[in-house]
Amino acid sequence: CSENGVPVSVMTLQDLPTEPQSCSVSTINSTAVVLQWLEPSMPNGIISDYHIEYTPLVSRSGIDYTVPGTEALDCAGDVLHSIPVTMDLEPVLQLSVPQLLKATNYSFMITASTHVGRGPACSMTMQTAQDVPDADPRNVTGVSPTSSSIALAWEPPLERCQNGEITGYQIHYTNQPSLPMDSWLNQTEESGTTTASTLQELEIFSDYSICIAARTVTEGYGPCSQPLTVIRTLNDTASAPLQLEITDISTTTVTLVWTPPERPNGMIDYYQVTYVGIKRYPISDEDLVGLILEGFRSTSGPSSNIVLTDLVPTTEYSLSVAAFNGAGEGAVSMTVVGNTLVAPPPSGSDGFPFPDVTVGPPVAVSGREAAILLPTPLRINGPLSHHQVVVVLLPDSTNSDDQVQPADLQPADVLFPDINSFMTYDEVDKHTGLNPVAYVTAEFADNLFPADNMFVVGGL
Repeated sequence: CSENGVPVSVMTLQDLPTEPQSCSVSTINSTAVVLQWLEPSMPNGIISDYHIEYTPLVSRSGIDYTVPGTEALDCAGDVLHSIPVTMDLEPVLQLSVPQLLKATNYSFMITASTHVGRGPACSMTMQTAQDVPDADPRNVTGVSPTSSSIALAWEPPLERCQNGEITGYQIHYTNQPSLPMDSWLNQTEESGTTTASTLQELEIFSDYSICIAARTVTEGYGPCSQPLTVIRTLNDTASAPLQLEITDISTTTVTLVWTPPERPNGMIDYYQVTYVGIKRYPISDEDLVGLILEGFRSTSGPSSNIVLTDLVPTTEYSLSVAAFNGAGEGAVSMTVVGNTLVAPPPSGSDGFPFPDVTVGPPVAVSGREAAILLPTPLRINGPLSHHQVVVVLLPDSTNSDDQVQPADLQPADVLFPDINSFMTYDEVDKHTGLNPVAYVTAEFADNLFPADNMFVVGGL
């Protein structure tokens, strides 16, 4: 009180305030938070401003911002904010803080000030929310270990672009890259530590486009990597050729056509035709089951037809086809069957229409008879109906030097009878001319061919 007893008002000096009360931080989104607080319990004066300081500590992807020189960079590599960030505010009681690093621990400090100075701080830490990655996986590579699989490997997105802990990847792939991405096939890897995967059950010998996206705990995936194109699966053996058809057939040739395999599984290099020929009749007395002929013929390149030549007449041929590519022989087609046509019996040596006849030794059964050894019948071109024994009559010559010798005979030198007509000895004997003349001395059915191959020429 004053001397006259009147009360006197005296104000004590201001001092530093205590820390703000009820400090809190809450999330707005992955890059922004809101800070709230109340005035200090003891302002110790008039609060002139609040000082805010915040700094990143460690991100979920492992970046330690407390290391001197570490900058708060965004995914593009630009500085997002300084470390630490400080600001002085009018005496408000909340603040929205934008442009923070995603999925990163921050420390926040709030202090109040009077004109005396800044008081103690209230401190808080909080991690900003995770988000989908801002970048795609890096260095995606792929190889095809088998004809229906592709093995992939990659690296995670850049740490500063991960926006949290990578928890998985999604692989998009297609062999029809013109389709929109949402129509591509996909395969999910549920582990964030997995950086390799294998695509299975792919089309054989097919080009694939592939891209990979990463995710965090946040719903959705980050951007897909630049499509890795033209990873070609290996070739495999082809499926069987289709629709085999014999379009032409003769005594010694067969023309075979087909359509390519439905699944070539690579570039067809050539086709191989397998044939098995069977004689459905005995070709000799010793062979009662028929002759079996086997062989292979190949096309020159991927042609889907072939003319098989040098076949045997009157033979049933079973034909099949297989395609060959870089992986080897493919599946064998269904079999088609065709029969070559009947041909005349094969000619003998030197073009004679009959095989060599061995006369020997020429046993004179009588003055006008001789025993000869007939050749074994050749039934390779078809069953024989009958046999003819033909005698060649050599013309007489007064000059022995002009006498035609049997060893000198050529087919063109001999006048042979028509195979369907008989020329008798008397008819031949009346022939005039220098050429030898032949006549049919006997004809008999194949089943009457002499068992010992012996035949007597001449007689009555």
